[in-house]
Amino acid sequence: MAAFAVEQIAQGTLDALQQANVQQPYARIFAAFALITLVVRFFHGNSIYLAREYSIWHHRDLPTGHLLATPLRYFRDLLFQLLEYLLLVCCGYYTSKDPTLFTSSLLCLSVLLVDVVWLLLAREFWRKSDPTDAASGFSQNWLLLNLGGIIILGACILTIRLVSAHCLGWALAIFLIVQAYVDYHGNYNFYFSNHIRSDSVPIRQAGALMACLHAFAVARVKLQHEITSLPAGLSPQDRTVRTKEHCMAHLDRVCQYLFQKQTVRTDIFCRDHRALLHIGVYYEYNGELRPLFRCASKPMHIRNQIYGVGSSRIGKAYAACKELPGTAKIYHRNDGIAKTRKNERKFDQQYQSSVLTNIPWPLLPTKDQNETPLGTITLTANVEQYFTEGLHDKLALALAREVCYAVHCCFGDKPIAEIKKQLNDLAEKGPHVAIPTK
Repeated sequence: MAAFAVEQIAQGTLDALQQANVQQPYARIFAAFALITLVVRFFHGNSIYLAREYSIWHHRDLPTGHLLATPLRYFRDLLFQLLEYLLLVCCGYYTSKDPTLFTSSLLCLSVLLVDVVWLLLAREFWRKSDPTDAASGFSQNWLLLNLGGIIILGACILTIRLVSAHCLGWALAIFLIVQAYVDYHGNYNFYFSNHIRSDSVPIRQAGALMACLHAFAVARVKLQHEITSLPAGLSPQDRTVRTKEHCMAHLDRVCQYLFQKQTVRTDIFCRDHRALLHIGVYYEYNGELRPLFRCASKPMHIRNQIYGVGSSRIGKAYAACKELPGTAKIYHRNDGIAKTRKNERKFDQQYQSSVLTNIPWPLLPTKDQNETPLGTITLTANVEQYFTEGLHDKLALALAREVCYAVHCCFGDKPIAEIKKQLNDLAEKGPHVAIPTK
């Protein structure tokens, strides 16, 4: 249908140019180019939308028991897509029949109206399936763009029609080109980011993850060697201090492996190598998640914030992971947004996606021991859908085990309440901050 619409626009324009006394020939050519960009833009967006909604690799959770989760939802998307392409085909057909392009302009207006109705119905499904889904944010952009476009294009058509001017072709072309630029600029991540999260990963990425896990194992052996090599004459207090220093150095080595080279990070995450990354370790104390350790790209604006277990999104994700030990959750993080518009926009740019998992405790759990998690670890990126299900959640679990081992080396097999209290004393002056090496 999209190809047929492009063919109709091209053929209709050629037929119109071959007519005698053709009006505004350059305006017709420019309008035809703009109409073709409209068809391409709708085809591009609809293809990504279908991949997001219906690919077997996307793992979208449907809102069970709701009407829009039934086959009616699939029929809705098919109906609106066919209706949009049919209107675009008619738009191309009338480019040769109407010398003023008035009918084609009205049909473009109809396409935008149909898209607005489709977006309103899709937003209802997104809201019920996952209120944090990034697609709901893009739909807000499209609604504003289309509604504003309807008002502007409608005003242009009405004004030009009333004054009997012959510049509607220029107005339509300029409007569609400007709208296409605004759409692609404002929704760049939707159009050009990788949306399909597949359990099948490239061999290079799997190899990079294996190399990462090997580096973790080497770092653990080095920690064991450092602790066993402490002088025998050290006082218990000095030994404890030195052990804690070595454990923090272990976390430095483990986390900075992901920052050492752009090629390493690109192979592990298979995303834009310019993306910013943050690794944070939090321990639970008095119903709060408090920062213990962080390692982040320098430009990333992240505060040492305390999160309530039941009152913040990261706290709720932490509580959800407690119900399923040994799992990790990939989610969209936007806790603690400042009230001002500028800070809110800056915060959204810094916190696009995260993977979170809990730190198991004790290190070797038994049936008679409390298996309450010690805290949580987060990997955060400033690029939407930076992390892949089935892969980077395993990486977070591996990091959590290294944190658990470091804490075990520091404090031994003590009750978890006492461990948390000692961690709180350790982080009294703020979390340990690792500076990634260049």
